[in-house]
This record gives sequence, structure tokens and C-alpha cells, in this order.
Amino acid sequence: MVTNEANAAGVERETDPALARRFDQLAEQWIRERGGASIGVHDHPAYAEILAMGEAAIPLILRHLRERGWHWYRHLRELTGEDPVPAGEFDRRRIRELWLEWGEEHGWL
Repeated sequence: MVTNEANAAGVERETDPALARRFDQLAEQWIRERGGASIGVHDHPAYAEILAMGEAAIPLILRHLRERGWHWYRHLRELTGEDPVPAGEFDRRRIRELWLEWGEEHGWL
């Protein structure tokens, strides 16, 4: 289980502004170039660079998910090794809620 110990302890963790800007650039590029396609989107260089950010990307992804509702679920599963979504759940709104609840419970939001 991946836990942001600083936030879990009630301490606000600073996000590196340069990293946040780079994440935003990569997220926009990935979303723009992905379009509606589902094939090959995980081979995209922006996807790989976001994953390479490691745990530092988790709060950025969760904030983006909360604010924009984009489909970050595979990123989150790969970075955290967890999946709070029960098998057979396909309601995108519910999946989003479950990940945001997970982020709050684990101190990432």
C-alpha cells in the first residue's frame, strides 16, 4: 500500500512547481493526442514520462482526476499497486469517486 505519510499525519506536502507544470504539459499532450482512441494510448511518450515521475505524480493525477475527471485509473493502479474499484464496476462516476476516496484515505489529497 502506498501512503503519503506527510499528508496522513496532517502535514501538507509541497508539490514541486516545476514538476506540477511538467505534469500539466504532459497530461494535456496525452489527452489531446489520445483523442477518443483507446488502442496504443499507454504506449504514448507522455504516459511513460508521467509514470516515470513515480509517487510524486500520484497527488497530481488525483487532483487532475478531481478537477477534470479524466481517466487516470491505469496510471494510478500502476503507480500505487492498488485498485479500490471492485471487479465488475463500470460506472465511470463511481470509479472516479472510489479513487478520490482512496486518495483522501491515504493522504494524497
